[in-house]
Amino acid sequence: MNVFIVGVGLTEIKSRWYADSAVLAQQAIMDALKDANLEPKDIEGIITTPQGYFTDARDIDRFAPQRMGEYLNISARVQVAVDIGGMSSLAAVKYGAYEILLEKCGTLLIYASEKLVTREAFNISRHMYLTYLVNGLFGPYDCRYGVARAAPYYAMATQRYMYEYGVKREDVAHLPVVLRENAVLNPRAQFRERITVEDVLNSKSVCPPLNLLDCCPVSEGGAAIIIADQNTAKDLGKDDCYIAGIGEAHDPTSFFPVYQSVTEIPSLRRATREALKQAKVDLKDVDVAEVYGPFSGTELMVYEELGFYERGRAAEAVVEGRTKISGDMPINPSGGRLSLGHPPYVTPLAEIFEIVIQLRGEAGRRQVQGAETGLVHAEHGMMNGNMVVIIRRR
Repeated sequence: MNVFIVGVGLTEIKSRWYADSAVLAQQAIMDALKDANLEPKDIEGIITTPQGYFTDARDIDRFAPQRMGEYLNISARVQVAVDIGGMSSLAAVKYGAYEILLEKCGTLLIYASEKLVTREAFNISRHMYLTYLVNGLFGPYDCRYGVARAAPYYAMATQRYMYEYGVKREDVAHLPVVLRENAVLNPRAQFRERITVEDVLNSKSVCPPLNLLDCCPVSEGGAAIIIADQNTAKDLGKDDCYIAGIGEAHDPTSFFPVYQSVTEIPSLRRATREALKQAKVDLKDVDVAEVYGPFSGTELMVYEELGFYERGRAAEAVVEGRTKISGDMPINPSGGRLSLGHPPYVTPLAEIFEIVIQLRGEAGRRQVQGAETGLVHAEHGMMNGNMVVIIRRR
C-alpha cells in the first residue's frame, strides 16, 4: 500500500490522569513527532476521534482537529474527527491511509485521547446526561432497563461460549493471568502486579461468569501515530514499518446480535480475510498480534474468529502458554485491554504502537523475537463491526 508508520507515541495508561484530554493528546503527539524526526509544520493532515464516553462537557471538543491544528500551527489539507465506537481510531487510520494513497497528504497525524469523569467527581446535576447518553448505546429496547455498561452482554456471550464448547471457567481465567505477565514488563501499563488463576476466580463478581479481573478497567490516556508516503518515509529514514493490508466488515446488529449466534463474529472473519488478501500474506505469517478483547471470554472468541485456533480451543492454547511472548503465537504482548488498560478510543492506536515497536525490535523485555509481520484488531459495539490491519517490516 506504500503507507508507512513513521512515528508513534503513547502516554501511560491510568485510571486517573490529572490532565485533560487535550494535554494527553499533546503529550502523545509530541512523542510521535520526536519519534518521526518531524516538526509540527511538516504535518499535512490531522485526524482524531471523540474524547470518550464519560467525558465532562468542559472537556468535549467538537472542533478538536481544528483546535489541534491551531495549537500546532498547521495549515492542514485534511482535518476530521471519526466516530464509530471503539474502533474509531483504527477507522481514522484507514481514512488517513487513503488520503496518503490519493496523494492529498505526504504526512498525516492520527491521535486520540480520553479523560473521564471520575466516580468521586460525578455530580448528578452536571453529569446525569452522561448516564442517558451511554444508556442510549444499547438501543431502544434495552435502554429501558437503565443499562450503563456492556459487561452483561459480554457475560451472556461468554456463558453461551462456555456451554457450547465445554470450556471450563478456570481455563478462561488463565487469560487475564497471561496478559498480566506481559503487562508486568510494560512501563506504560495500568496494572503491573502479578496475579494468579485463583485471584481471577476469587475476584469480585461483575456479571456471571465474569469477575472483576476478567474485565477491562476504566482507563485514560492518549496515543498518536504519524503516517507518510514512501518518499517521505525514505527521506526520514523511517521506511521500515508499513501498512500492508486493511480489512473492515460489519454485521447487521447495533449491539447485542439478536439475529445471529452470540459466540460467532462473522464480520471479524470477513475483515481478516480482506486484510490478509490485501497484504498478500497468510495468517501463519503473522508473528505478533494486538487484539481488542475487553473481556476474557470475548478475547478467546476473537482468537478463534481470527483463525489462530479452532472454535473452543483458544482457552486450551492459553493454558499451554502458546499465546505468551515466548509462545508460537504471541498475542497482546502489551498486556492487552485487561492489563495495559482500555480507553476505547485510544486502544487501536495503542495496539499499533505496540506492534510497531515489536517490529522495530524496540519492545525491550517483552520483545517477540524476529517479528516481521503484525496484526492489529479493533471492534465496535459488542463485536458488531471489526477492522483488521496488517503491518509489516521491510
